[in-house]
Amino acid sequence: MDQTTEVSWPLAKVLSVWAAFGITTWQEAAAFAAFIYSLCLIAEWLYKRVWLNVFKRGKE
Repeated sequence: MDQTTEVSWPLAKVLSVWAAFGITTWQEAAAFAAFIYSLCLIAEWLYKRVWLNVFKRGKE
């Protein structure tokens, strides 16, 4: 097996996962990345504003 075959299979697997999510263009990939980033920011905000206060009150 030469190097091109070894590299092409992992690349094909990654591309098939992207296609499974319906991402076929760079614009869709950017939108998906923005969606994931927004989820992380929302989760951080909820953790700092809600969950952290709940955990602190439970210890007192």
